[in-house]
Amino acid sequence: MLWRERGGRGQDAYLLLHGLGATGAVWRGVCRELDGRGDAEWLVVDLPGHGRSESLPRYSVGALATAVAATLEPDRSYRLIGHSLGAYVGLALASGWFGVSVASVLGIGYSPDRLGDCQEVPLSPLPLVRTITWHRFGVQSIRSRSLPAKAR
Repeated sequence: MLWRERGGRGQDAYLLLHGLGATGAVWRGVCRELDGRGDAEWLVVDLPGHGRSESLPRYSVGALATAVAATLEPDRSYRLIGHSLGAYVGLALASGWFGVSVASVLGIGYSPDRLGDCQEVPLSPLPLVRTITWHRFGVQSIRSRSLPAKAR
């Protein structure tokens, strides 16, 4: 059984996936930001074997994605934000093999020479770009802006 927490309100749904050795608590700042915007729901889980979630007998990205997919609403589309291992799980969920509808995946990693390295991979044409502002070791804010018509 996976521990999960949800909040926010709105049409968009964000699934926030932490990295190896972390817990869903790393997303508290992002959840506050989404709550403040008031236009999106969010869901945070502790991946299997992390935090308050039960362990798995064997670990793989596919096993983690299977466990996460079992907690999601099948008729809902999600925007996934994953850090490190969470990004790999998010990409697996976006593959279509796990019965999850994914609108986009934002993978966040860390490298010693940069505080954050972000890349968004839209899986369908999206009219918005998410801008992540880093502050020390956490996300300070997420802003949306429309793409110019020529870039769409």
